[in-house]
Amino acid sequence: MISILPHNFDSLFINKQEKWTLAQTCMNYISKSFDVTATSKPKIDDFYILASKSKPIYFSAWEVKKQEQAFKLCLVQYETSYTTANQLGGSTHVDTSFYFYGQLKIKGNFGTVLIRPETFGDKITELFVKTEVDFESHPLFSYKYFVLADGSDNLVKTLPNELLKFLENVNGLQLELRNQYCLFRLPKAMNQEEAVKLCSIGIELDKILNK
Repeated sequence: MISILPHNFDSLFINKQEKWTLAQTCMNYISKSFDVTATSKPKIDDFYILASKSKPIYFSAWEVKKQEQAFKLCLVQYETSYTTANQLGGSTHVDTSFYFYGQLKIKGNFGTVLIRPETFGDKITELFVKTEVDFESHPLFSYKYFVLADGSDNLVKTLPNELLKFLENVNGLQLELRNQYCLFRLPKAMNQEEAVKLCSIGIELDKILNK
């Protein structure tokens, strides 16, 4: 099994130790179903879905492989500060969350594309202002996902049908295509089942986008 715990683990506060222990448990869980090896960190700073939360701290990356398919799994930490009121005026707290992101180099260049779950608010907005890319040949995909792109007309013609069909059966995925790279994540913070699910998605995306 791969150890992902930091060298200063024993000196961390208990709450951070618990978060790192959960991350290690998730990695152990992943290693039961996939071949996992340490690798260099891919450059993902430019992706919107990474920076859409509070400022990320990017730790490590691993190659996750199953048979001929592979992608890079990235561990990212977010810290959110908040203040609570008390008799002395208030105190500031920091909440730490870990997320896994998948990163994949792809053969095609689709420009910049953001695919995320569509909300009720999106549907209301679309009644007045047309902003998203609709795929009329895949109504279920268009119902579930909100798509923004810098070349919407061309995207409908070039985005693989296999990708749209696959995403019709996946819930909650955020996926961003930027030139020849793809970054994706699921909504929950560190979670064993979602970690394995994310890896299965990464393997399938490699199969679809790099065939």
